[in-house]
Amino acid sequence: MERAPLDLDAILSSAWDSFEEGARSGDSIHHTPTIATVRGRMATQRTVILRHADRATRHLVFHTDWRAPKVEDLQRGSAVAWHFYSPAARAQLRVESVPTLHHQDEVARAAWDRITPFGRRAYLAPSAPGERSDAPSPNLPPHLIDRAPTAEESAPGYLNFATVFCRVVLIDWLWLASTGHRRARFAFDGREWKGEWAEP
Repeated sequence: MERAPLDLDAILSSAWDSFEEGARSGDSIHHTPTIATVRGRMATQRTVILRHADRATRHLVFHTDWRAPKVEDLQRGSAVAWHFYSPAARAQLRVESVPTLHHQDEVARAAWDRITPFGRRAYLAPSAPGERSDAPSPNLPPHLIDRAPTAEESAPGYLNFATVFCRVVLIDWLWLASTGHRRARFAFDGREWKGEWAEP
């Protein structure tokens, strides 16, 4: 018989363990979560790479092209919702967070300096993400389709680079089991996390 997790503190700690592992390892199931923002009356989703997770400051971090539509969503006040799912653990994590955009500031520069030239290549895209194209397109400079840019070649990409720090305010955990699902919710009250059980 499956044993249901019973300790709220352990569940919260395990959630942050998962986020930190996702940020640390490209092999982690949590390395590529889905995020959602609000655009008008609609929610829109996309996959991002989890770049950093810090339980002390409650931050989850991703990078984006400054020209991407989600940047406009955030500038208009959209929150960021995250979705993580682990088939092995049969656990879903839904996260609500308040974003802060960093573009051409000290935080963005520090993040940019940690990116490899190959990683910077995406920010050299001639067109903004989502722009209409007449044919299938890699949206890369032709001379960089088959190779990484040099450090010097990658430098102009910094103008298109932004990093988004999302301060987590709520974590909703759902554990799936044939013996009955379990659900818990954790909200930050301004000083500490408060956990409670919820009906699945």
